Amino acid sequence: MAKRQRLLTDFLIKLSVVSSPTPNNEAGTKVEEPGTQTQTNAVRLKDAGVQQNRTPQVKWLSQWHWLYYEDDGMFCRICKETNKKNPFTGKSGCQNYKTSTSTRHVVSKEHQNAIQELKLKSNFQQASVNAAASLSQEESDKFKAAVSMYRTVYWLAKENIATFKYPSLLNFLRLQGCESLNHLQQGRNATYESHITAEEIQDAIAAVLMDDLKKKIERTPFFSVLCDETTDISVEKKLVIYLKLLNTETFSQETHYLDNSVIPDAIYCTWDALVVYFESRNASTDPKAKGILKNIITYDFVATMYLLMDVIPVLTQLSMVFQKQELDLALVQPAVNHAVAEIKRLKEEDGPHMQQLSQCLIPAENGKVKLQGHVLSHCTEAKERHFKAQIRELFCEEIIKNLRVRFPDESSNVITMFSVLGMRPLSFVDDKEAWGNDKIDLLIDLYGKEVQLDDDTKVAPIIDADETRREWALVKDLVLQEAYPREKLATLWKLLHSYHREMFPNLLTLASIALVLPVQTADCERGFSVQNNTKTASRNRLSSDRLNKLCTISINGPPVENFEFDRAVGVWRWKLYGSPKKMKKKKMKKEKKKRMTPPMKILEQLF
Repeated sequence: MAKRQRLLTDFLIKLSVVSSPTPNNEAGTKVEEPGTQTQTNAVRLKDAGVQQNRTPQVKWLSQWHWLYYEDDGMFCRICKETNKKNPFTGKSGCQNYKTSTSTRHVVSKEHQNAIQELKLKSNFQQASVNAAASLSQEESDKFKAAVSMYRTVYWLAKENIATFKYPSLLNFLRLQGCESLNHLQQGRNATYESHITAEEIQDAIAAVLMDDLKKKIERTPFFSVLCDETTDISVEKKLVIYLKLLNTETFSQETHYLDNSVIPDAIYCTWDALVVYFESRNASTDPKAKGILKNIITYDFVATMYLLMDVIPVLTQLSMVFQKQELDLALVQPAVNHAVAEIKRLKEEDGPHMQQLSQCLIPAENGKVKLQGHVLSHCTEAKERHFKAQIRELFCEEIIKNLRVRFPDESSNVITMFSVLGMRPLSFVDDKEAWGNDKIDLLIDLYGKEVQLDDDTKVAPIIDADETRREWALVKDLVLQEAYPREKLATLWKLLHSYHREMFPNLLTLASIALVLPVQTADCERGFSVQNNTKTASRNRLSSDRLNKLCTISINGPPVENFEFDRAVGVWRWKLYGSPKKMKKKKMKKEKKKRMTPPMKILEQLF
């Protein structure tokens, strides 16, 4: 017994030397000498008559990497991470500080299972990372394929090519080496190559374009509505509506449509050939040819044809003024007045073509008259006077009346008021201080006073009267001093908006209204051309909704290289699958399950 106590005392002495320092020692407190500690331990053991508990050794930490000490207890990091239940995972840990205890734990079944679970978990996490990387690449390829698909549909709409050509065009692009399209197919049946898919894509693109247009309308201070009626190839009446708005960033008006005008002079150029043709048909006793020939060789028909060749160029010139995309308001009233004056002149005297007719009429036998070798019927001096006094005069009067109805004095006065903002004649007037004040006062009366509507609603003025007059006096001097160009009202006020925005807020408001005034419907006419190019004889079964989507893309859509296809892809996916985030989670989960082996599925449920 004494020998055992002596051996135990020697062991405690060695243990006190090699054991790790206590927190008090680390804090710098005084440590007892080894001899003193040995005597104390020996006394305690001797007094208690029992063996003292062991303490953990530092070398065990390097021997077993899973081991760590905490609060006077030994813990297993692996078993604790895998939620095993044993002395090394308890609340106070294992306090049996023996080498054999740790050795038994290493070979225990629970510890070995914990190690295997950790390895499987690590492999599962790595597999998940690899799957995610693979899935990310796959998603990227699919997105590129979707953009290529959208770009194809967009191009078809911009070029007015039938949608049913979409599958054929996809196959052609594949033959040309567009490898991104190979990722379109999903499973066996979902190839996204049908015309139905193309129509869904058109809906998504049109939705993006309409969303952009709505944002522009919300930002613009003023806009106007242009309406016109047309009939498409299937004899269906359409009311075409367009918006003319102001881009607040560039201070410019935006329009999107094109048109071509052709002068109807076919009969005038081919009259001789028509007469020869119908004379030959008349010889074969064709009653229709005989009736047409009888009408086209009369003096009234020929004189009306020559009169139209004088009148139509005047009206065409006026029409071309209104077909300009950026119409200068200063040109409206002069152009209308010039057209009216020209029609009045043609009413009183012969135009160039009527003079040519008089020179080309050659007397023939028996008092008859020939034109280009053909005898005219009912061609006498009395008939000529009757035509000029009755037909020509009434025809020109009706044209002048229609022009006055189309451009009444009230609206012309409003246009004239706004034309003062162009300041075109400012350099040539003597009294620059007084110039334009009367028209500015009229504009102030329209927009600088409170207006009460029929339902007693009061509309506040949109400009300040006194400030507008002060700004007008200042802007005239500024424009002359800076030598700003005044050929176009839009160009002038774009410069003033860019460099002097704070100086002229009220005048800029008036200029904004002037730029969006609906003085013509040429934009609608250009829209008819787009409609007719889209709904052709071979596509006459296009529904109104589909035609509207195609026209939206063709007219409002930017060039193919400038359109944001990712937004359209997002709209399309949202309609098909719901929220993009929810759709991504579903796809990720589905792909993840495909790649998982049965043990991994079990581990996913565990962790």
